[in-house]
Amino acid sequence: MPRIFFGYDSSGYLKLPVPSPQIIKRKRTEPLRRFEGISWGHQNQRSLGGFEETELVGVVGVGREQRANERHMAFIRSMYVVPDARGQGLGRRLLSAALAQAESWHGVEQVKLSVTASNQPAVHLYQSAGFVGVGLVLRALRLGNDYFDELIMVRVMS
Repeated sequence: MPRIFFGYDSSGYLKLPVPSPQIIKRKRTEPLRRFEGISWGHQNQRSLGGFEETELVGVVGVGREQRANERHMAFIRSMYVVPDARGQGLGRRLLSAALAQAESWHGVEQVKLSVTASNQPAVHLYQSAGFVGVGLVLRALRLGNDYFDELIMVRVMS
């Protein structure tokens, strides 16, 4: 089985070499058999990817705020699981790994994130992990003529 290394190019876009485009486009017909993770980044920011064999099926970013008066906060960013892999616990495992990374940074007291307010499965996942809604940004996202509100959530670390 080939190992796949990936990261961000100089423009900030995800660069993902894969052996074949069919691997990404293949329709999932059975549950995930095995989850493998890989992480990359630097000391205060990590990206975590979940693979099924050589197929990237989920990704999440976690980082620590850099300003002196905000270093007690970490953030979750860009959580995504491919549609065919949803509902099998991968998102929960990625979130758990991201929270473990945040907890490993000395002095982090809380983790924040934002989520499309209408994405109820994601909101439920975050609530089940201890996040609470603290604010709503109206019409934060625009896709064509449609607008979506963004829910800001925070989890105080124990």
